[in-house]
Amino acid sequence: MDPSIESQQAIEISLLRQWASYMAMPIWISGTQGELLYYNEAAEALLGLRFEEGQKLPIEELHVLFKTATVEGEWIAPEDLPMAIAHRERRPAHRRVQIERLDGAVRVLDVTVFPLKAQGGTYLGVVVVFWEVVGKDKSSPYGTAIILFADIVESTALTEAIGDSSFRDKARELDERLRKIIRQLKGTPVDGKLLGDGVLAVFSSAKNAIEAALRFGEAGEAVGLQLHLGIHAGDVIREDGNVFGGAVNIAARISGESEAGEVLVSETVRGLARTSARVSFEDRGERELKGVGEPMRLYAVREAGE
Repeated sequence: MDPSIESQQAIEISLLRQWASYMAMPIWISGTQGELLYYNEAAEALLGLRFEEGQKLPIEELHVLFKTATVEGEWIAPEDLPMAIAHRERRPAHRRVQIERLDGAVRVLDVTVFPLKAQGGTYLGVVVVFWEVVGKDKSSPYGTAIILFADIVESTALTEAIGDSSFRDKARELDERLRKIIRQLKGTPVDGKLLGDGVLAVFSSAKNAIEAALRFGEAGEAVGLQLHLGIHAGDVIREDGNVFGGAVNIAARISGESEAGEVLVSETVRGLARTSARVSFEDRGERELKGVGEPMRLYAVREAGE
């Protein structure tokens, strides 16, 4: 592409972002491949998800995060979402949908999507406008989350080797480090699940969950407590500050399959993070996990340069 044209398009996207930031209505802007470019404060409040610069949430990941459905609760195929139609057919698209935020609140929205064109007709992406349908809000304990589970390697043997007091001191220091990492990456720690029964945290982004797991491993090394680390994505039930469900159990089983300091993820997480996380995934084959009916294919996370 001509550098002058590319520069002009960047300016137009910047101006569009500035316009969206001034608007009181929820607005979302996506690029030519459906990747997230920006959404404003009104959209943050509506979706219950903070905007992060550089965060790339493809349509498929958004669909999973918010469990997009018809107002009758029927699942909508990703290709039938208005954003996907506008990208594919380069025309405006509209639909009334139901979403479920990560805090369990259900919203009914009218979603209108417009294609964006630069001077000269070059396609830039789409702008999405959300209109909340008043009176359709309700609370639900059910939701979808990215679940990170970690467990200290050979904790019983380590306690015997260094003593209860020394182990508790190390565990307390690690607990503080892990909570800080979870907060920094916009996750939620599950109280009562930190270093006694293992570490459990939920995230809205697969990218952030993977980054947190990698930092968990570094924190464990720093205090002398290596960790098993596993990530899965799926439906959870939230109750009294805790989360339950089969997806949580699977994350714990995946963690148990990992080597010391290694991050293993499910096929679901790999699919969600493939275009957003700056890592690669090494196929570790199918594993039989206790309590899971069918074998699951697992992947080891590899940072760039490994």
